[in-house]
Amino acid sequence: MKEQKSILLIIISIFFFNYNYVQSEKDNILKTVPYKTIEVNTLSDISNVSQNIKNDELFVFSIKKLDLRNLNVPKRKEVFVQLLLPAIRVVHEEIKNQHNIIDQLKIKPSLSEKEKNYSTQLFKKYRVKFGNWEDLKSKMIIYPTSLILSQGAIESAWGTSRFFREANNIFGIWSTNPNEPRIAAKSSRSNGFVPHLKKYSTLKESVSDLVLTLSRHNVYKKVRELSQKGKSPSEITAGLTKYSEEGQKYIRKVKTTLRVNNFIKYDLN
Repeated sequence: MKEQKSILLIIISIFFFNYNYVQSEKDNILKTVPYKTIEVNTLSDISNVSQNIKNDELFVFSIKKLDLRNLNVPKRKEVFVQLLLPAIRVVHEEIKNQHNIIDQLKIKPSLSEKEKNYSTQLFKKYRVKFGNWEDLKSKMIIYPTSLILSQGAIESAWGTSRFFREANNIFGIWSTNPNEPRIAAKSSRSNGFVPHLKKYSTLKESVSDLVLTLSRHNVYKKVRELSQKGKSPSEITAGLTKYSEEGQKYIRKVKTTLRVNNFIKYDLN
């Protein structure tokens, strides 16, 4: 009798082990991209990264007290690029990971509850009708590093803007939600309206928001189409006419910043 109970317990244990293994394998489809957050108060915090981060380990910076305004222009540009590149890399890896998840989910005959919830949130996030996998994937663009750097340099004045220093807001993205973290501009518009800008915990969050904005809004459809066609970063700028009130003047600024600083070299890495 004791032997039968032991055998039964072994069988039950094996069953639950296999069940949990299968469940964990399912959950692996939804794996996230791990990265570390490094707070930056001084320039040495940036240079110390090589000592504290392993090779190929992903990380992002969070600006706390760093002020680039007192640096000379070449040094300021150098530091600004150093701060943004890790964030851009993580955002790109996250989009690639989501592409991979979509490729796996769309061919499954049925989704687990966790997979359904994940998918629902993803379709909602990109404003795509649930089940239209190809449309969803087409909106999840990997925006060129060179253009992110160029827009960031313009919008944050190379990391010297108050919104960059106090809110990790690189691209001047506004907030219309009083319940989210944000900071008010110091001046109002002619009609008395005081704009608020989003406040992010890390520079990566700011980059993610820029890419999401370009990925889901209809006014940036041309950006997505040009990116999908493999056009050059300079050509993709044609889709940014609505990003700024300056319209074509803004596009010329982005192209100039892109060319003068040779940011295209970061697209080759």
